[in-house]
Amino acid sequence: MSSSADDAAPAPWTVKDVLEHLGAASSSARVRTSMQDIDGALAAYAKGIARVLDASTSRVPKEALEFLREGVASADASRAAEDKILALRRAMDRATDCLMNPKEPKDMYEAEVGAQARDRGETVRLMSFASAAGGDDAKRWRALNDGVMGGMSDGFFMTGERGANFVGNVSLERNGGFASVRAAVEEDGEAYDGIYVDVVAAEDNASKTWLFILKDDLCMREQMNFKTAFKAKGELGRVKLPFEAFNRPERMGRAMYREPLRTRMLREFGFMILKGDDVQVGRFALGIAEIGFYRD
Repeated sequence: MSSSADDAAPAPWTVKDVLEHLGAASSSARVRTSMQDIDGALAAYAKGIARVLDASTSRVPKEALEFLREGVASADASRAAEDKILALRRAMDRATDCLMNPKEPKDMYEAEVGAQARDRGETVRLMSFASAAGGDDAKRWRALNDGVMGGMSDGFFMTGERGANFVGNVSLERNGGFASVRAAVEEDGEAYDGIYVDVVAAEDNASKTWLFILKDDLCMREQMNFKTAFKAKGELGRVKLPFEAFNRPERMGRAMYREPLRTRMLREFGFMILKGDDVQVGRFALGIAEIGFYRD
């Protein structure tokens, strides 16, 4: 007796299927948490993971599935609902991070020096720190360093006669290792190709790697961000960061799954320096003259 189409086994889930399902479950759980519905949040995490583990996942990396199983075991061993939620949320984050292949190298964007770099293409200035008006733009920036996680790094946004400076110290004490400054914005960049920053590194900082951070409205609600790396030189130069380079949503350094950056709803800019090679640790200084949109 031949099997009908209705009796056929369901198609194996793909990595995209798992990412979409975990992303939806995680979003639902965060909404429940914001409503103080702890039981609802726990159920959302638990059902989301169970659905993946019960599915046909032969096409999904085993490492990601093992992260989910470990999270379930840890949650089962916990007594408090909050501890169970933490175990399941971490399991989802680790599995998502694994599936999005964060080890794949990203492009590094270098500063271009000279008037031709600034004159090429169409631009719109959003912030300027090299004039009297720069004082108002500078007031929009605040520090966000690893002290929020117990670390000892510090970073500040300071202004002077020649512009603004992101300065501070990256320390590895207490498992720290990052410093950043952020500014709240309400910008629509949909008509442009990306963000430009006019920057200059301190004399002994030209080998450091810097990160520029973008957040849209969804990032603000779900505690995520998009970032990409760049290098500055010892003289003022322009770095162009295409929006397409901001392609890895993260939370606490782990990859998350969600829709692409909504460039029409940008809500936060940021500069960050992060531990890594030895050169990243210690005192740092990055001069910032201007930030804007560009279109080539």
